[in-house]
Amino acid sequence: MTYFNPRFDPPLSIANHREVSGFSIKPNALGWTSQYPFLESAGVEPYVYTYNIFDAADVRKRLRQAHEHWKRNPVRTGFLPEEFLPENFFMRIYTLISFQHFCN
Repeated sequence: MTYFNPRFDPPLSIANHREVSGFSIKPNALGWTSQYPFLESAGVEPYVYTYNIFDAADVRKRLRQAHEHWKRNPVRTGFLPEEFLPENFFMRIYTLISFQHFCN
């Protein structure tokens, strides 16, 4: 499976995109640099390609790269980031529960 992650330039934030649904109630002024910033920073290129949606040459380049990769490696293996492993999920739940005071 390959995911094509569109990059936003300039980043979407409440400063420059108030008309976009959800950005007007955003609690901070951080901007979104792509649809999934986590995938953009993970850098797992045969599975995620981040591209500039307004640059046709970049889109063609990323499609060509993905096509060449899957043509050379027809066996599709999945990639699961460490953050999504069951052990880490339970660690996040434990951390959340251990610092909450439910009886107060």
